[in-house]
Amino acid sequence: MRCPVTLPLVLVLSGWSLSAESSGPVFDPNPPSTLLPPGTDSLNLSVRTLEPAACGYSLGQALPLERMKPFERGQGTDRHETTIRGLDPDPARVNELYVRCSSAPDFVLHLRYRALPKVRPRFPRTGNLWGTRQIYGPDKPLEHAARIDLHLGASFKPDEIRRLRKLNPDVLILTSINTVENSNLPEDYYLHDTEGKRIEVWPNIYRLNLTKKYVAEFQARYAYEKMLKLDLMVDGCFFDNFFTSQSWLRKDIHGRPVELDADGDGKPDDPKWLDTAWREGVFHELRTWRRWMPHAIAVGHLPRPADAETKAIFNGDSIGFWTARVLEGERSFEEFWRIYHGWFETGRQPVVMMIESAPHNQIAYGYDYSPLKNVPPPTLEFARTYYPYVRFGLAFTLMNDGYFCHEFGDTWHGNDWWYEELNFDLGEPLGPARRVRDDAEVWRRDFSNGVVLLNGTRQPQRIQLGPSYRRLKGREAARHEYIVDDVGPAFSAPPPWREVVYDSGRWKSKGPFYHSWGKTSHQLDGSGPPAEWKLGIPEDDTYTIAAWWPAAPEMPTWSKRALFEVVSGGRLVASKVLDQSVAGDQWHEIGSAALRAAENPVVRLRNLGEGPIIADALWVRSSARYNDGSLAQQVTLAPMDGIVLERVQNSSSARYRPSSENFP
Repeated sequence: MRCPVTLPLVLVLSGWSLSAESSGPVFDPNPPSTLLPPGTDSLNLSVRTLEPAACGYSLGQALPLERMKPFERGQGTDRHETTIRGLDPDPARVNELYVRCSSAPDFVLHLRYRALPKVRPRFPRTGNLWGTRQIYGPDKPLEHAARIDLHLGASFKPDEIRRLRKLNPDVLILTSINTVENSNLPEDYYLHDTEGKRIEVWPNIYRLNLTKKYVAEFQARYAYEKMLKLDLMVDGCFFDNFFTSQSWLRKDIHGRPVELDADGDGKPDDPKWLDTAWREGVFHELRTWRRWMPHAIAVGHLPRPADAETKAIFNGDSIGFWTARVLEGERSFEEFWRIYHGWFETGRQPVVMMIESAPHNQIAYGYDYSPLKNVPPPTLEFARTYYPYVRFGLAFTLMNDGYFCHEFGDTWHGNDWWYEELNFDLGEPLGPARRVRDDAEVWRRDFSNGVVLLNGTRQPQRIQLGPSYRRLKGREAARHEYIVDDVGPAFSAPPPWREVVYDSGRWKSKGPFYHSWGKTSHQLDGSGPPAEWKLGIPEDDTYTIAAWWPAAPEMPTWSKRALFEVVSGGRLVASKVLDQSVAGDQWHEIGSAALRAAENPVVRLRNLGEGPIIADALWVRSSARYNDGSLAQQVTLAPMDGIVLERVQNSSSARYRPSSENFP
């Protein structure tokens, strides 16, 4: 994962720098300029002088030495200590502290301290990673950005942060660096292969050599002074790519094999040595930063599960990839649950966790490193609005106290994607999540204004609730929304249909880009019997159905007359002829029809033209809405799905955000 902004080798920023505090006739302040625990109004300070002296300090302005308050201990020596009283604990205020000593009375040591906020945002708690310029700009006021409770990798200016805190007193704002990457550094700072070449790991981004102690210390100083540049108004730092090993890196961004040579001897590194030295380097980087910022919030993209050493430094992990991986069977629900909840059990306090929910992996990682340029616009909109993936991520997050975002994926973070469930104020949790069933991963968590249910199984689950709840009021999501692919038992295609794979893969740096939905498609070269999908609708309703085929290089040769027919109870209820020689890698609407579950509706595909036809996946959506405001004495959750329900009370209007905040 990548921080989108890289900065040059400049470490003396805005007049305050670590080097300025560590040199001169008055030096080595402890603590240096830093963030303080919430509510701090005093601190113990020590400084050193080059020769015996008497020292004093003042708050707010650099007074002459004779008007400063004298240090309480160490006068006449070269080590001085005192208790600074009267600090302003307001998180919007930076305390400016000035120190002079008689050995050099014209020299002023300028120190800065700010107390962190004590936040307790209500639920759902929302987050954003690297998306400041997507949620705030000329057409989006700061009030829009204030809907977010956790800004990771934010790029707000200090005055904007002050205004943001007034709008949302429970907000946390972190800057960011990449733990193992940076730009415009001397050549010896970079990792090289056995041919002496840098390793490109992202477009025009190269891996640093963290086996070198001075590289680790540079990165630590870079993170610290980046916070100083922002007037100490940020609450901490997000550390992208906190990799604790490196021997796994065997290819560059373009798929070319590389042999790492971190020690510069021209030979491939011993993997055990490399991983040991690398781990020492990245932990040295973070521990060095922690010495200067012991109370700051540190979140990262971290190894999973995190070990005790990592949890001693970081306040939490921003977990990307995992929602889609679990939904698509690449990871288990149980493992994801242990990773997430394990932080709240043993993590550094205060624990700050975020779940980066995302759409299907083949979309998120199938269109190189600039997906906005390469994803067909209808497919991008599908990625934003395929609501079962959104609900799973949100319900999973709400099983503990983390922050939630739904974004495109690792190649495009910070999307301004908002969902109607986020408009509802759940209030305060009434306790931890608890199982609905002892023998299944079905969970609920109760809140003062509602309840959240989560089905972590591959089967539908019916949950009894009683008369106290109703669905939220909204119009976005279909009550029933799902994909019928060509790999399951609901699909049939007799010979001469054959299974084919059209897939350009994930994480490719060059096109063309194309994907069978899921893993495969089926192809008929000419005429033959129809392919058929059983729709398996859960209840009677009007359903809209769309078809997918890949944008493969062979697509221009495919049939221009692919006939899709919707058949229910033996009756043709909708049909459409689609041209499969164009517009692949997106959904094409077949039509809408009133369907009855008892009639076992199906979709059939025939070839009316020349060239092959492709049978792949169908996207099915009901007319009924998921959040229709109806009473919910019982709820049936689809596999791997969730729901937010409102507690029935006398008045509920105050529990919804004002419509003026619902920017597009």
